[in-house]
Amino acid sequence: MEDRGEELVKEARLVGRDEDLMKATLKALTEESSRRLKEENERVDALERAANKPLTKKDRKAVLFDYSGVKRVNAETIMERPGEMRMLRTVLENCPDFKTFRVPDASKGAHYSCEWGAKEDGMLLVGIHRHGYGAWTQIRDDTDLGLGDKLFLEEHRVDKKEERSKADEKVAKAPGAVHLVRRADYLLSVLKAKYSDNQAAKRAVENHHRNNKKHERNGSRRSETRGSVSASPAPPIKKASRPFDHNSRDRERERERDRARGHSLNNSRDSRRESGEHGSSTPGLKRKYSDGDDEKHAERRPKFRKSDNGEPDQNDMLRKLFKPIRENLRRLQAGTAKNISNKKKRAGILKEELYNTGGFIDSITMPRKDGSVDEKLKDSLWEYVVVNYWPNPGQSVHAVRPCIAKSDRQS
Repeated sequence: MEDRGEELVKEARLVGRDEDLMKATLKALTEESSRRLKEENERVDALERAANKPLTKKDRKAVLFDYSGVKRVNAETIMERPGEMRMLRTVLENCPDFKTFRVPDASKGAHYSCEWGAKEDGMLLVGIHRHGYGAWTQIRDDTDLGLGDKLFLEEHRVDKKEERSKADEKVAKAPGAVHLVRRADYLLSVLKAKYSDNQAAKRAVENHHRNNKKHERNGSRRSETRGSVSASPAPPIKKASRPFDHNSRDRERERERDRARGHSLNNSRDSRRESGEHGSSTPGLKRKYSDGDDEKHAERRPKFRKSDNGEPDQNDMLRKLFKPIRENLRRLQAGTAKNISNKKKRAGILKEELYNTGGFIDSITMPRKDGSVDEKLKDSLWEYVVVNYWPNPGQSVHAVRPCIAKSDRQS
């Protein structure tokens, strides 16, 4: 609000509204995001202590919450995006001619349907600075940037996909909105690693480039990666005295489902933006799409996976942790109406296995010296059990908790 408040208010169609109320709302939203991130960090710390291994970036769930009618607000985006946009502005202010701006440290190329190199990377960031993160339509239509014939936003609309399917044309041109989100996140992470003192960002970029080289050697590069990278120098800039971001983690998530959707203070425009057609020029209030919910469904079919750095992921570690009661969990998972038609018998099995599971969880979350119990760790362990083994898919820990409590009382 302090840096580009007029643009933000105009884009969100809030001109003439109470400025104090808007600032208070933004402050409350930021405080809530900070609180949620702190809770998530504590949850991750508890899991790491229980598994005695650090979690990888793929294990960290997006922190999403509803706020005043706005669904799935991304707490991390709220905290990080303003700092990223300020950093980008500072970097560009040190470039005499925006047309020469490049990110030479971005060694990961982009393999799209059109020619895409260092120049296009630079103009994409210039466009984000001008129009806002996620404003792909405005960036495409900005003739100064020369990206008019390089952003294929219409290709990824649902109706276009149906047309291609009927015509047996399976592959859409790239980059679309999804690819641009992925590329923008990567480029911003490279700038953060270079111009801030954020060690997490530096490690993330180093790991990403190391993995990128490994894929090159194996000949299994992702479809996004290919192309030339210019060695044009970036403008000189002094390192920031403090990190540009707040409580940041690496946001460069290489997943098949990406965060192409965004939100702004103008809730009425959300549905259009989620299609990738329209972006916001509001710098700093676009959110990432996260596939946290999709992961929960995928976890119902446990699979052993490896993270980018070769370490077992969170599910693998938890499966090993629960190995002593694996048979109990399997009986719990099999307790469906289809498998056991007798309601009384089914209820008895569920009660027994919940009791056994609860006893095991209690045994690995023994009270501390002061008599207190790590309730966050306990909840996380129950969440894993419910998501992966509860026979009625889609129920939360809170919905199952009465059954858990009942099994404890009656046994």
